[in-house]
Amino acid sequence: PGTPPASALFADPKELAKYDVIIIDCDGAPVFPPGNQAANLLAWLDAGGRLLASHYADVWLVSAPGLFGAAAWIPGQAALPDLTAVVDTTFQRGQAFAAWLAAVGASPMLGQIPVQQVRHDLALVNYPAQRWLYANPNQIPFAPIAFTLDTPFGGQAGQACGRVLFTDFHVASGTGTGHFPDECGAPAPMTPQEKVLEYMLFDLASCVQPVCVPRTCKDLWLQCGLAQDGCGNQIDCGQCLFDLTCNGGHCVPALPHGDDGGGGGSMGGPPDGCVPADCKLFNIECGPASDGCGHPLDCGTCPPGVSCGGGGIPGQCGKPAN
Repeated sequence: PGTPPASALFADPKELAKYDVIIIDCDGAPVFPPGNQAANLLAWLDAGGRLLASHYADVWLVSAPGLFGAAAWIPGQAALPDLTAVVDTTFQRGQAFAAWLAAVGASPMLGQIPVQQVRHDLALVNYPAQRWLYANPNQIPFAPIAFTLDTPFGGQAGQACGRVLFTDFHVASGTGTGHFPDECGAPAPMTPQEKVLEYMLFDLASCVQPVCVPRTCKDLWLQCGLAQDGCGNQIDCGQCLFDLTCNGGHCVPALPHGDDGGGGGSMGGPPDGCVPADCKLFNIECGPASDGCGHPLDCGTCPPGVSCGGGGIPGQCGKPAN
């Protein structure tokens, strides 16, 4: 008694701004937000708010401009049976999640978790939203169960400030009656599913980190050798062909080994007809290099705060990724 209506929160941006985290639970039916309430919620998220939305709360994500594209929505499908969900471990936070579930005894096997009261309202999670849990595709294809997205969604990398967690399952283990907390029943150990929700609530409130998009050799203008993709991984840009050698990530003529008797120059000299190049032509910003004709080049030093090759790219000024 006396609980204010939801509209008192969602229709008033000043009231929304009082809160760091908001939970919109399943209403038991799809109740679309009226007026500009979804837009107000989106503005609150873009300013750094954190939202946990469950099952039929997907109507808020569908209604909020700019969030609909986070997933391929198929609302109203038949509920899924109880199942063993797969933890997405293709990203670092997912790996930590799987390890934590195993450490607290919630996983029968690393990377798996039993889930009950599973619903089915989306078929795919679209980048840069991140899937966390999904049904085994060999048993039930196209059934993500939980995902997160950072807001502003799809904006410039590193500019996101808010976060949404959507779960397409219920956590309802209460055995009592009446209002909270009496409805929870007698104290009991947490179920695996409750532990899932506990972890994801803590993750929801954690710092937003930009989604790292790995760069390719082509992006880096590299022709050969090893380099860093900017996301902490090493990439192999291949080897040079014929008589070329890899210098600063570029294929350049190999240093001559001496006169071949054909009038090609003296020992240690450049090959006949060789036109020396400069650092700019090879796109080398710093450090030693070769002009392609057997002569050394000094491509200079880097400004304060960065170092030559510090970003994992030979011959380029940079610093290690955070």
